[in-house]
Amino acid sequence: MKGALTKKHIAEQARQVNLHLVVKALAQRNETTVHHLSQIMGNDGSFLSRALRRKDHHISLLIAISIHLQTNLLENYFPLLPEHLRTTRREKELLQQLADAQQQLADVVKERDWLKEVVARK
Repeated sequence: MKGALTKKHIAEQARQVNLHLVVKALAQRNETTVHHLSQIMGNDGSFLSRALRRKDHHISLLIAISIHLQTNLLENYFPLLPEHLRTTRREKELLQQLADAQQQLADVVKERDWLKEVVARK
């Protein structure tokens, strides 16, 4: 499978997201520092800074930081996915609900128009 994407290729794309700067900015917004955030997470003060400078990040680290900063850090990586994989299951469910609601509305409008026509004949 020659043209397949490898972990190395994906890691190169993921480097486009400078997570260290993103976390630093979010920490400042929350009036804290990366050092203090690392200590809150139960590590030494420089752990988080070192971890964020690595080329590839563990999903558990991203989720833990997201919880502490009340922000979805995974959202930064969605644009790296192919177009057909970007929508989440929740978005698909909401789109289906929207389509169902639009169909129900169309049915109600059709029924209303039919009833107006029946009343107009009498």
